[in-house]
Amino acid sequence: MMNNKKMIGIGILIGIICLVSFYFLYWIRTPIYSINIIKEAVQKHDVTTFERHVDMDTLYTKAFDDFIVATDKIEGKNSFSNPFAVGFIQMLKPPVVAALKAITIEGVKGENKDVTAKSDDADKMATNIKGRSGLDKAVFKDVSVISKEGDAAIVSIKIYNHKVDKDFNLKVKMIKLDDGKWRLKEITNLVEFMVEVNNAEKIKLAELDKPIKEEIYKNVKPDGIRGGWRNEGTYFPIWVAESGFKLKNVSGKDIKNVKGHIEWIKMIDKSVVKTSPLLATGPINKDGSGELYSKVSLNEYSDEDRVIIQAKDKELTIRVKVMSIEFADGSSLVRPTTLPD
Repeated sequence: MMNNKKMIGIGILIGIICLVSFYFLYWIRTPIYSINIIKEAVQKHDVTTFERHVDMDTLYTKAFDDFIVATDKIEGKNSFSNPFAVGFIQMLKPPVVAALKAITIEGVKGENKDVTAKSDDADKMATNIKGRSGLDKAVFKDVSVISKEGDAAIVSIKIYNHKVDKDFNLKVKMIKLDDGKWRLKEITNLVEFMVEVNNAEKIKLAELDKPIKEEIYKNVKPDGIRGGWRNEGTYFPIWVAESGFKLKNVSGKDIKNVKGHIEWIKMIDKSVVKTSPLLATGPINKDGSGELYSKVSLNEYSDEDRVIIQAKDKELTIRVKVMSIEFADGSSLVRPTTLPD
């Protein structure tokens, strides 16, 4: 009986030794373990450990390029087709990467300073990248290794986006360090990730917008939409795009103010070329109509403006979007333009 107890005790001891050996010889040398190290470094405000396990220079240099590509895909543009834009982008890259590193270090330290008020283009773009990527308020749910070859591994991080109540997978590349732990080098699918998140947010925003949009157009009716573009210059080209329409008030109440914009749209694919704000002439009495118009300057060196300048008859159309109504009694209808945090 005693021998049986000893054998059980020895078996338990061997099991513990095996588990400890597994922890030290395998688990602590896995990419997933190093992801947890990064997470704990942020929680403990340990900048030194964070910098050892995250290569911010490589990470943000690639993220900068991917952000431009993703933004072009989302907005239907091609920034790299314009030599002036390419030069500006390359000039802006080093300070933006430096700004992203500074924002990250401040976040790890727990400081999270507000850089939105700064006038520096690099700081503004860094903040824009942080916000539009959707990673600044993401909740990390799960981590798994997709592939591992030699000293490199691709790790999938499942991220929950509370704005759209949906999970997304972010893939990162990690490189093994001399001590067997791992360092995060780059996000390998940032372009696809941003496009996927943006599409999900558009769908969610449309769901929130639909009932308010329908209510707005029960209260006002656009009519007689017109628009065009012309050169107003004498010696040098001065291009302008102008549009207008009548807005009939059918709400039964006096309207104090109306806000919205005009969209210039390609007929061939229905893509939006340019958006310009509407300017109201004043209040609109109940059962009355008001004139709304838009006039904007066009820059022949801008890709979107050049599409309008060079367009032929019937290649473009315009669409009115009334975004808000403020009634004289203090009530209002406002369509959402962003998802709530």
